[in-house]
Amino acid sequence: MRKLGITLVVLMLISLFAVGAASANNNDDYVDELEIRGPVWNLHAENVNVTFNDTDHWVQFGLNDTVYDDWNITAHSDDFNMSQAYQDDKNVSYFELKTFDDWKEFNEGVLGELNTTDTETFDNMTVTGLDSDNNTQVQFEKLEFETPVNLSDGDKMENPLSLKADHLNFAGFWYDLDDGLASENITLNTMVTDGERTLDDDISEVLVYQSAPEEVNATFYDFKGEQYKFAQIGFLAEEYVPVYEDGPLVETGETFDADVDKLSRLLMDTDDSWTLRVGETLELEEGYAIEPQQIDVDGEKVWLELTKDGEYVDDEILEVDEADEDRTWFYEQTVLGEDDVTTLAINVDSVFQGTVDSLVVIEGVWQVSDDGLEIEEDDVFGNMEITSVADMIEMQLESSITLRADETRNVMEDLYFRMADSDELRFYLMQEVTDPGEYEVRGTVVDLEDNGLYEEWVTWTSTGFAVPTDETPAIYDSEEGFSFAGFWYDLDENRHSEMISVNVTRSLDDESSAGDPGIVYETFPQEIESEFNFSGSEEYPQIGFMAEEYVPVFEDGPLVEDVSDESYDVDKLSKLLMDTDDSWTLRVGESLELEDGYVIEPQQIDVDGEKVWVELTKDGEYVDDEILEAGTDDDKDAIWFYDQTVLGEDDVITLAVNVDSVFQGTVDSLVVIEGVWQIADDGLEIEEDDTF
Repeated sequence: MRKLGITLVVLMLISLFAVGAASANNNDDYVDELEIRGPVWNLHAENVNVTFNDTDHWVQFGLNDTVYDDWNITAHSDDFNMSQAYQDDKNVSYFELKTFDDWKEFNEGVLGELNTTDTETFDNMTVTGLDSDNNTQVQFEKLEFETPVNLSDGDKMENPLSLKADHLNFAGFWYDLDDGLASENITLNTMVTDGERTLDDDISEVLVYQSAPEEVNATFYDFKGEQYKFAQIGFLAEEYVPVYEDGPLVETGETFDADVDKLSRLLMDTDDSWTLRVGETLELEEGYAIEPQQIDVDGEKVWLELTKDGEYVDDEILEVDEADEDRTWFYEQTVLGEDDVTTLAINVDSVFQGTVDSLVVIEGVWQVSDDGLEIEEDDVFGNMEITSVADMIEMQLESSITLRADETRNVMEDLYFRMADSDELRFYLMQEVTDPGEYEVRGTVVDLEDNGLYEEWVTWTSTGFAVPTDETPAIYDSEEGFSFAGFWYDLDENRHSEMISVNVTRSLDDESSAGDPGIVYETFPQEIESEFNFSGSEEYPQIGFMAEEYVPVFEDGPLVEDVSDESYDVDKLSKLLMDTDDSWTLRVGESLELEDGYVIEPQQIDVDGEKVWVELTKDGEYVDDEILEAGTDDDKDAIWFYDQTVLGEDDVITLAVNVDSVFQGTVDSLVVIEGVWQIADDGLEIEEDDTF
């Protein structure tokens, strides 16, 4: 038995918009690259739920106990009489669903043959794949029927079973939280895929990317308090402004019809204020700067000069008299062949006499780049091709993509599909970030304006679905589908452990219930199989904590034969450093660099005796040594399980090294090390009442 996972009651106000901070920077204190993960799509299912008209009626398909590999209705809502009409040539027999082909045949032979005596018509349908314990594995996009379906009349449903990523579940796409604006989505239609894992470019609409412009109210106001607006659009997970003649910044009451083939970056949109004297500058973006040349307090005027990279660009005299409308400078230039494009708006609030100098107050700046991106039909980005730039940007597949196990395949620019090392098709869309900077890893958005959508609690997990655990979480009856890519997730093993739940029925700062503030974080250890089988000792527990990956440490563990047989707590946590079945060939004098300063070096290699003497050092200092035997009947003689005291726990295995063989090379004797497992020799100790 193992202890219930870590539970934290969060005693602070947080946003319902689950976020996590991450960065990518060349500095050693930062990561070299950042992966922003989208929704996890796991096509492995042993049960399938079908819900009609949202939650009005539902039916579940599972394996028939009497016919080992046939799908049959195993449960349904009490007021819903649903049956399945099989035809011999459409009968589907599977132990489980794993790939595109499985789901296509299940759709045709099972879902496509549903009928009911109920005369009610259906407006929508949602299909959900479940494991044998009825835990959700994948939820396809809700299908809205153009014409209501009546299955009692023999109507057949065309079920695309699409997978969709958008701003709600993928932090890589542009999203304006304050105004609830977004534009990007990508849809994978599983019903027109090719074979088990292939997206074929010859098949129309198998993978479609779309982005439409949104009307945005600018933060910038002019001196009259007049608000402005502009069009904004996400493209390839980046934020742009469509540019056109006499735009893109227009008064709120005006209309605009912006094309989306010429895009510029939004650089500034602020109502901040700056007070300047002659000789001081206001630094804008991309090398631009504003500098007052003269300030006439009596005449209520200011002469401003605009420069770029220190070179003169333009100047303007603005009048700040209350009756004058010339206190806002709309600077225009030609951008991407479009004339009179407003790239900069500067509003002067006032001029006044200070103790020594005359001063000007600039309040409000709006700026877009003076260059940008021009796109047209047939342009190719990665494996996608522009098919339309009419009223939105649309791309479809230009080169086929096969979602092979344990691979990462480019979709477009820095967007990729990453696949699990598994026979089951399990993958996610991701954005790979390598440019230096700080980036936000956003969780699935909760919009409380849709009051009828949520139950009392909303829970974020790594995948959006329940954490695998034999324990009962404190919050177990909450809305599904909310994921957070900041939490730990093992794609190959489909393991995750963290969840944070928020009570959305009351204010987060409601302290009327002292012991129940309405936010609970929980995490549960998972049983992981190591990449290399160390002669039976191949399992260890793993747990995510505060979006970091840890291994609970305990005496004579944590690398054991069967984790489920172990009794351990989760109050002492160490970082997993290495878990690999890679191999290295070494001669005496060469070393294998491990993590945290540890090094393995062979001291002597006895080919005839099939033995090797290896030494372990840390930061150049001797730690221990061992003689290992290769090619013996007892494989454990070839494995060095190095243990030490960690966080007060004795005999903790922190390193496992396997010797595969020794042999005579052309000149030297050589040893092959295959398989290394390592955790840190220190870690994190937590206890009740700790605060984070």
